[in-house]
Amino acid sequence: MSNTTQNNAVEIAAAAEASIKKLVAARKTFAAAENQYRNAKLAIYDVLADIFDAYALYKTDEKAREVFQASYEEMNTENKYFPETAATSLELKVLRFVTVSSKLSQFRAERQKAYASVLRTAFAANIHTNEKVSFKSWLIAAGGIEEVRRPKSSASNSTAIDNARMYYNSVVKTASIAQSFSKQIEDATAKT
Repeated sequence: MSNTTQNNAVEIAAAAEASIKKLVAARKTFAAAENQYRNAKLAIYDVLADIFDAYALYKTDEKAREVFQASYEEMNTENKYFPETAATSLELKVLRFVTVSSKLSQFRAERQKAYASVLRTAFAANIHTNEKVSFKSWLIAAGGIEEVRRPKSSASNSTAIDNARMYYNSVVKTASIAQSFSKQIEDATAKT
């Protein structure tokens, strides 16, 4: 073998070894980032659960809704946080009250729409009246925000319903409750 060929082989081996070291470091970074992502997602679910509780109250109690509406209008008038129309939904107003920002980006607006869709679906599924199901457990069982908010004509909706069904079959171990829960999701997604 010539010196040039040997030098190329040594360089390739060194480059391969260096890339493997980078991959090992990336594995550690990825594991930490994945853990942070999971924790952040669960924290968002907790906040959404609080928002859902308020939304359900305002949706079912006119006096509470009037008090909220007055606070919302005052906040929005003083700070001009977001454009308001007569068609702005209650769930979007409650979300905006919490996720308020004077620099409302298009990305945040799209996320708010996704979260609003989840709130509507959960309300239509009567999660607020079901003492055995928390909003957070329902959302996790349904596959998360993206699974719930996707258009219901997609195949992913079946996956969300199947995930919810499996969760309640294993945790609750009562077939009638699991079937009822899955039926609630199916009915709710048909309404949204």
